[in-house]
Amino acid sequence: MFTNEKGFSLLELMVSITIFAMISTLFLANFRGGENQRVLKLSAQNVGEIFRKTQFWAQHGKTWFVEGIDQVPSGGYGIFLEVCAVSPCQITVFGDLDGELDFDGVEEMRGEEYILPEDIIVESVSPISPTEVVFKPPLPSVCVNRDCSNIGFVSVLLRNLKNNSTATIRLDQKTGQISVN
Repeated sequence: MFTNEKGFSLLELMVSITIFAMISTLFLANFRGGENQRVLKLSAQNVGEIFRKTQFWAQHGKTWFVEGIDQVPSGGYGIFLEVCAVSPCQITVFGDLDGELDFDGVEEMRGEEYILPEDIIVESVSPISPTEVVFKPPLPSVCVNRDCSNIGFVSVLLRNLKNNSTATIRLDQKTGQISVN
């Protein structure tokens, strides 16, 4: 029954293939979950960067070419956010030309429109949806829905529909600090 021949028996070969298949399956399942989490974190960082860039424009007086001349929008630079339950969701950066501290579309200079990746939605915006955050030069003071009292926070909750994970972007109206969690 026992021989001194070298090599794998059929049973040993089947056990090896089974172990390899199980490890490969676990690796691929975990890889997909990690990819979904990475997309959410990257989206949250991008939204945080939109806040930072808009704040920077107000601090440094970025000019926009409007009606034949370069000018700094009198009301500052803003971000329009709203709850979006169906992908793709959009965040709009605008120049507040009329100084009313809001985004009314017609009187404003549209800047960048950031489209969130597929399966990433804006689940909630606090204090209310839609929210308009305006950074008013030169300090810049932060105005939320026309309120410049510096007593609140703006919070944006993103959700990945594939794995239900969430990320939060938070702006402190008083200090202007932007955090991504």
